[in-house]
Amino acid sequence: MKIQLVLVLLLLLAGPLQSQSLREAIAHNNPLVVSHRGVIDGSLLENSLIGMDQAIDKGISFFELDIRVNLEGGLYLLHDVSLDRTTDHSGLLGERDAKALQPVQLKESMEPLPEFNEALSLAKEKGLFLMLDIKEDILNQAMDEVVAYGLSHKILLLTFDRDRAEKAFSLEGDFLISVLITSVSDLEYYSSKYPMGRLLAYVPKDSSEALFSKVYSSQIPIVTDVMGEWDRLATEDQGATYRNFQQSRKASIIVSDYPILLKSSLIE
Repeated sequence: MKIQLVLVLLLLLAGPLQSQSLREAIAHNNPLVVSHRGVIDGSLLENSLIGMDQAIDKGISFFELDIRVNLEGGLYLLHDVSLDRTTDHSGLLGERDAKALQPVQLKESMEPLPEFNEALSLAKEKGLFLMLDIKEDILNQAMDEVVAYGLSHKILLLTFDRDRAEKAFSLEGDFLISVLITSVSDLEYYSSKYPMGRLLAYVPKDSSEALFSKVYSSQIPIVTDVMGEWDRLATEDQGATYRNFQQSRKASIIVSDYPILLKSSLIE
């Protein structure tokens, strides 16, 4: 009964988020929970539209997705360079044209390999937030598609080095950008170079609590994740691990392979 009540509350809370920008959601709904690769409850169904629909039905509205490009420049949801691990085909995505990709299906759902524009269409329809890990040198192309769908205000773009961050901030749009912060010197570099209104700090989960505290004091919203050991422990203690993690890190956005458990554990 308690789980059912939590799910109902999550669904009620999801409604107002549809009209919010990501910036507004961060300001009023901390912490925001992100489904890692669209995974729900630790399943293997990653970068899947079917998996996203299942998560949406349970109150999840923020998804981390991986974007790659095929031979002709078409954009797809895929984490790896190759099709081998998650689909029923093998070989490199970048060596296949759209016709060759038509029969490719995800192993866990047997759905066609999802295209990025399909995810954007779903996000627009459902009022979703997207965290984008854009692989390869396709940043401009991917963000042009985001803008074409009118979703710039719903997007967090991940960057993990200074060159990619510079490219991201050079693009027009009101999407937010996270930068990797592993030290105080990183924090000083990025906070002095880029506008605070669009800047988020991705602090690795195993960083010192002192670094988390320093970033929090800078008033830059913190992004982190709990994949791996933290997720595993939380499934064993009904989410107590998540609550302890957040108490000492004060993240604005947390990415997890168990987003439903994480969200229900942190809800007030």
